[in-house]
Amino acid sequence: MQLYSYKAKDAKGVLVKGQLEASSQAGVADNLMKRQFIPISIALVETKNNIKVFDNLFNEKIGLEDMIMFSRQMY
Repeated sequence: MQLYSYKAKDAKGVLVKGQLEASSQAGVADNLMKRQFIPISIALVETKNNIKVFDNLFNEKIGLEDMIMFSRQMY
């Protein structure tokens, strides 16, 4: 499933924005129409940069000084 952002109008004509996970843009449109929304635009959300941030965050090793401070704080 991919993440899509959408703009739609409800029955009163109020603009609604949000994000949905679906396998395609047609899936997002179907979901919106089932909820009585009229789709205006549907776009794929780029998440590649977000994933890289988390990859770098968890790939760094913890230094000795950080381990010592953690151990002291846990004691």
